[in-house]
Amino acid sequence: MIRDIELLQGAALLRVLQFKPGVQVTQMMSLHSSLYKVDSEQHKSAILLKLSTRKKAPWQYVFSEFEQRAIAKISADGTSRIFIGLICSKDGICCISARLLKQVMGGETFARKALSVYRSQGTSYRITGPQRKKFRRTFPVNLWPRIIFEET
Repeated sequence: MIRDIELLQGAALLRVLQFKPGVQVTQMMSLHSSLYKVDSEQHKSAILLKLSTRKKAPWQYVFSEFEQRAIAKISADGTSRIFIGLICSKDGICCISARLLKQVMGGETFARKALSVYRSQGTSYRITGPQRKKFRRTFPVNLWPRIIFEET
């Protein structure tokens, strides 16, 4: 039987491969089972995929110490372009950089903190951090996977 996490992470990664032919995606199993390195001719990035199977917004995500250590380790290894792909069930993927995640979460430490992603039909994603702190920026539905390959 195919589990939801396999199906939805597979769909997210397929979009990456279809968006940029020739890209190489490697699972970083030694760091975290949902962490992937994405290498193209122009960019070297990493993506941590998180899943919410809730059918409708808000989709909620809690970050673990293990995930925080994995992001810190891949950053220390020289990967500066790190993204968090928040898979919102079958609705889509809200993608933010690790730098923005730290802003939303209120600092360098985000382990054991939660955030929520909202989206009304026909609109962009919105993120709310701990204590329901609203992040002013919106994230277009079509940002995934384009953000991984854009110049910063």
